[in-house]
Amino acid sequence: SSGSIVYTADFTADYQARANLTLNSAVNLEHSDGFRGLTDQTSVGGQIGATYWFNRFAGLTGRLGYDQTFSDDETQRSEEWSAFLGLRLQR
Repeated sequence: SSGSIVYTADFTADYQARANLTLNSAVNLEHSDGFRGLTDQTSVGGQIGATYWFNRFAGLTGRLGYDQTFSDDETQRSEEWSAFLGLRLQR
């Protein structure tokens, strides 16, 4: 059977800018070694975001992300942007 070994590294950071504002960022790197005819792939990505807290229990959160995949096979290459907006609830 075919398969691959995947190596990943992630780095995240959060910063409390004010009592009601949290900033965050993330960077990730992933490499997969393909076996038996599968191509090797490397993905690099990152995101930045913020959460505005209305009170201790609810906040508005948003993030903007970017991912790019490199591969020897042209059909496996990709580049994508993403955006997220949501409500965060905690207790």
